[in-house]
Amino acid sequence: MSQTFDDTNRQILPRWYPFGIASQLGDLEPVAERETPKISSPMAFAVKAEEWRQKRTLAHALDVVGTALVSGAFHDHDGREAAGFVSASAESEHSLGRQIAESYLRGGRTPTPSQVDLPFEELANRATIAHLRALTRRFPRSPIVWADLAYRYALAGEKSKSVRSMDIAVFLAPDNRFILRSAARCFLHLDQADKSLYYLRRSPLSRRDPWLISPEVAISESLGRSSRLIRAGRTIIGDANLSPWAINELVATLSTLEARHGSARKAKKLIPQALQDPNENTVAQIEWLGVALRQEVARPSQIVVATYEADARRSLRAGEFEQALGYAKGWCRFQPFASRPVILASYIAAVCLQDDEEALAILERAEATAPDSFLIKNNHAFSLASLNRVADAAKVQQSIDQASLRARERSTFAATRGLIEFRKGDLQEGRRLYAKAISDLKNVGDYRGATIATLFLAREELRVSSPVGEAVLSSAREMALSYEVKEAVRYADTLARQG
Repeated sequence: MSQTFDDTNRQILPRWYPFGIASQLGDLEPVAERETPKISSPMAFAVKAEEWRQKRTLAHALDVVGTALVSGAFHDHDGREAAGFVSASAESEHSLGRQIAESYLRGGRTPTPSQVDLPFEELANRATIAHLRALTRRFPRSPIVWADLAYRYALAGEKSKSVRSMDIAVFLAPDNRFILRSAARCFLHLDQADKSLYYLRRSPLSRRDPWLISPEVAISESLGRSSRLIRAGRTIIGDANLSPWAINELVATLSTLEARHGSARKAKKLIPQALQDPNENTVAQIEWLGVALRQEVARPSQIVVATYEADARRSLRAGEFEQALGYAKGWCRFQPFASRPVILASYIAAVCLQDDEEALAILERAEATAPDSFLIKNNHAFSLASLNRVADAAKVQQSIDQASLRARERSTFAATRGLIEFRKGDLQEGRRLYAKAISDLKNVGDYRGATIATLFLAREELRVSSPVGEAVLSSAREMALSYEVKEAVRYADTLARQG
């Protein structure tokens, strides 16, 4: 078409990041404020603790610490002694092992926001992969190392290796929150959603841990399936023994569920509870949900770390496009394997800021991590065509599997094809494709998409000095005002000034 950003549906899917970031952001915290979690397998822990006492090696210390951490045994003498050994070891300095030990010694709790250091920039992924592979040879029973390796392989676009590594992680720790949440997001990203649900539903922990109930409900909804845990989730969010932090994602998920199934009143009632002590994912979900419910949502009263997505959405809605792009690019660095932040950032650059060079740079950086994303490929082709790299644009679009596209995606594809035909000089075919796309988008209720397509049809008509160019531009501007597409109004005004 047009650059586009499909924002019709958002679910609060678990974020995916390495163990060190999960530890800093508080994903490992116990769910209860009033009790200490118990070790799920005392005998297994006792065996590992005895091995540590006898052999006193770094490998055995890490094994004890990892088991104690995922089991919630934060006050165990052997666990704390082993964690101290790992932290003091020069061999583990600046390593994943030290991150694990320090998280355990904090009781799994997040440091204050000012202490959080998120390693967003991916400067040496191959070196990190080599390091983690070496760790798997030294510590083959560490599920955390295998999960981090799966993440790094996903960033490199090596799907089969990512899947294999995550399968090993789940085999080693089938009932661990960090591993299960990582696996759920990993397999969703790698187009194995059934496996995401399988692992979540297989674990007995998923029936009582709100951090696992939430993704089971959200993934089931995103696939159009019935969740098995909605009733359990509704019971859990009323449990006074659970901290607001522990249930924040689950409350947001259930609020979204109510909204999707027509109960706006129940959805709105849950929003304040979700925001009592939210993480950034919940803040983003509630920002999206507030727009969907046409309700202005207050910002959380406390500091929330890494709210890039929510801030990008809020800034875009306010027409603060430069700020929105900065936040969207931060979201790209925060979730570098994901397609949605790339799609939003490229949309803001190309449509809101009219900077096709910037949009192209954003899209090209995402080629390895999301090679099969239709919208990334579509936006890539659009930016190339807008820069008159027509042959390259056509090549990118030809790589799209048209047979797999849904109705709205087919309309978007047709509009982008219309742009390419305009730039090739076939004005008649370009107009036909744009007209069909605009009509089809209106028919499926995507008036925002139809507005953007009309805007770029006007741009192409004006570019060739067409006698209908000004009329099409006027129509695009009227649609933008009617459907409150601020960026399209701004773009139309720029085209009008250019004459």
